[in-house]
Amino acid sequence: MVAERALTELERPFVYARITQKGMERTKSVYEHRWHLNTSNFRIEFVNFGNTPAELTRLQYEIIPRKRDIGIVDSFSPRDVGGRELPVGSVSAKDSPYGENSDLSESQLIQGHADAIANGEESVWVTGFVRYRDIFGMNRITGFTFLFNQDTQWEFIGRGDNENYNYTREEHPEDIPPPSSRG
Repeated sequence: MVAERALTELERPFVYARITQKGMERTKSVYEHRWHLNTSNFRIEFVNFGNTPAELTRLQYEIIPRKRDIGIVDSFSPRDVGGRELPVGSVSAKDSPYGENSDLSESQLIQGHADAIANGEESVWVTGFVRYRDIFGMNRITGFTFLFNQDTQWEFIGRGDNENYNYTREEHPEDIPPPSSRG
């Protein structure tokens, strides 16, 4: 039994989020002498560092502008939020991440805060979780939180503790709420 559990842990998928296209760039206007926010394609990928594929079942994430002096964005509990159901075949395997794109130039939320983001008055956060099942039938969840670092490289960096924001753990079926939405 101990050997079987050890093998399962060694072979299981280890799925983590990474942002591969930030979707935002700041440029200075030559004529107006102020910063502008140029928005484009945002891409988040779910990378599997394990030896076996992960069947992604649900995904929940939000892109949230927030005043810089308020602190970290609120997390949401995966015990309360089920997440958006993903279609069958949404898989993250070694060297083959699953990804989703959002066009931030069409995001009313980001566009409504563009000047404040460009001028450094507001930050942009991405927070959420991905639920997945491994080949052994275990349900797992990985949480993630990123801050768009405007002070240095204008890149997303991980933030938050390992209990509420950045975690990976096993889930029992009775602990998983119904989906927040289908598809």
